[in-house]
Amino acid sequence: MRTPIARFKPIPIGRLTEVSCGCCSETLELHQPDVDRPDRLLGTCPECGAWFLIDPETQTLIALPDLPAARRN
Repeated sequence: MRTPIARFKPIPIGRLTEVSCGCCSETLELHQPDVDRPDRLLGTCPECGAWFLIDPETQTLIALPDLPAARRN
């Protein structure tokens, strides 16, 4: 099943190094694109290719649409 446009999933407190993909449960690779914004993280899944914005403050994953889904909308 492909990543939904917006899906929220709790992240266990203190385990940001082991965040699981909301689609396939594989461990996400975590990225911090802007060092001046530590509250903004990006998670990418090496297994299914899903991308997520990660909000550590609210402990949520926000799924980003893949290109084909975004083009359809």
